[in-house]
Amino acid sequence: MEEHKLEQYYPGDDKWAHFTSLSADMPDTTLTSQLVEILNGDILLAKTIEGVVGGSSMEWIQRKIPALDNLTPLNCIDNPVLYNRLKTVLMRMY
Repeated sequence: MEEHKLEQYYPGDDKWAHFTSLSADMPDTTLTSQLVEILNGDILLAKTIEGVVGGSSMEWIQRKIPALDNLTPLNCIDNPVLYNRLKTVLMRMY
């Protein structure tokens, strides 16, 4: 049986760029700074997570997420395939 992983449905970098543009102009907050530090300096990802998840973003990135096959968002940021899975989840959550 073929597995259907969420990253197979990643709509592409153009769609991701458009999606992140929705959060790009958000003002930097203390939460943004905390997320950027944990997310390897990725400010667009930090602002996108903050925009989608809100004030519980720090807890969310450390929580096992069923849509990520029970990985945490932090588990996904250093692997290109899993990063696409994370981006797909974020776009579907909006």
